[in-house]
Amino acid sequence: MHRPVAALLLLSLVGCGSSRGVDFSLDASASTDAPTVAEVGAPDVSSDDAAPVDAPVALDVPAPDDAPPVIDAASPEDAPMAVDAPSDAPMVDVPSVDAPDAGRDGGLSCRSSRDCGALGFVCDTARMTCVECLTEVDCTGGQVCGPDSVCRAPRCTVGPATCTAEGRVRTCDPRTGFVEMVCPAGMGCIGGRCQTRACTPGAVECGAGAERRTCSADGSSQTITACPAAPNAVGRCSGAGACSIVCNPGFADCNNNTADGCEVDARSSVAHCGACGRACTAGLVCVAGACTSAACGAGLSTCSGACRDLNSDPANCGACGRACGAGMACAAGSCVCTGGLTSCGGRCVNLQSDLANCGGCGVACGTSCTAGLCAGSTLTCSGSTYDVNGLTSDGCEAVDDSVAGHTQATASSRPSQGCSDTTLGTINGVRIPSDARPHSPAPQGFVATVGAAPDWYSVRATGGSFCANNYGVTVVTSGGSSEGSCYVVTLITDRTTVSMAVSGSGSNTMSSAAFGLYTENTTVYLRVEKVCSLPLRENVEYTLSYHL
Repeated sequence: MHRPVAALLLLSLVGCGSSRGVDFSLDASASTDAPTVAEVGAPDVSSDDAAPVDAPVALDVPAPDDAPPVIDAASPEDAPMAVDAPSDAPMVDVPSVDAPDAGRDGGLSCRSSRDCGALGFVCDTARMTCVECLTEVDCTGGQVCGPDSVCRAPRCTVGPATCTAEGRVRTCDPRTGFVEMVCPAGMGCIGGRCQTRACTPGAVECGAGAERRTCSADGSSQTITACPAAPNAVGRCSGAGACSIVCNPGFADCNNNTADGCEVDARSSVAHCGACGRACTAGLVCVAGACTSAACGAGLSTCSGACRDLNSDPANCGACGRACGAGMACAAGSCVCTGGLTSCGGRCVNLQSDLANCGGCGVACGTSCTAGLCAGSTLTCSGSTYDVNGLTSDGCEAVDDSVAGHTQATASSRPSQGCSDTTLGTINGVRIPSDARPHSPAPQGFVATVGAAPDWYSVRATGGSFCANNYGVTVVTSGGSSEGSCYVVTLITDRTTVSMAVSGSGSNTMSSAAFGLYTENTTVYLRVEKVCSLPLRENVEYTLSYHL
């Protein structure tokens, strides 16, 4: 309130509070016995000039220069009555007003919010200053009380804490705006809180087989994908999450382009016979990966001037001059043992009785080997534990940690599969352990004659428009014997059942381009099982890739 206005307010309060004396009024119609305002010589509210010296009436009013900025007017019941004055010179005794001093920091001084009520303010008692607000209660319209005690719109919307792109925890203070907190070393912002990371954000690493694991941006989890397969090849993950391919037997990637897979059939390519860049000379053809004269006829190769069948000749097994050892035969271009013997280190042995290879290559017995077990060894394995190495010293050391079910009824459910041949399902890094021990209790589906339990998977074949509804399945095994075909993969649909065999360290593919090999939206089953009888014991890892 400006000082001239305050002075006028004082005059009005004095006039209204008088109960005695003359009839004092500012109205021009006042009694002739009472002087008018002009006659009295009241100070001009619009000027700082002093009252004329010959004014008939003297008003005890503070000078403009002495008036406080704001008048702390007393309530009407507290106002003093005007004193008696002679009739010819009425005298108005205006009490002094107890107004607050100029406030600290340039504001209005106060002792309580009552002192600030005329302005709609509240009192900051700590600073004894009138301010617009102390808390949000003093503000209206959704405004908040800022740090400067002024009501204003919120600087942000209050809600749950969030994570910034830089991994900081962000919260909202509507008075000052967003506040960010840096998480301690080794921790990141996950779900609006500082938490220990499960992995390094953005890092990529390999799992088993074709499995590729990518860490999320906040380090909370890993996304698992599969390196894609390619024509005549299967996907592989290596190094720091890099995808590559492994060619199927007999094929080669000679153009170093994974997009077209292993494009060369090295079994018959004259330019790449048996290996990339190995070209046959003029007049020769490539048969089973070897250059030979066409005069030998189909399936034969020229070795030292003679026609040889590289698929079955033990002196030229798979290639000219590659001879098989004693007691071994050549089958499909590979040296294999006959008469129930197994190749261990290039030597055919009887795993049922050989002291150095009792029940498996490299398993040595101190006294005798009977039925593939060292003499005096009595051991029963519990459930899905297996004695793969044949030693009693470490018990049943291998555990079947497969996620697969061991019966068709308990088959492990895989994601649904459409009909696109480029959309592959993958099952990576699963193991089938086997041993010659009794199991109590035996795993569900356990086959005692082979010492292993089969793995079952189920896939919902969704099909789709213009689908042929056929199949393609590739299996890659490792960790077992490359001799024979001890493992079988079977595909079972509502319209067909097909199988393929593979060794414990090899690969195979089966596929069909025929139409209607399964009904759309039916369940297709995949079974992986060991079929070779004891005493062979192994811990074979396999990877399946399939499309429907």
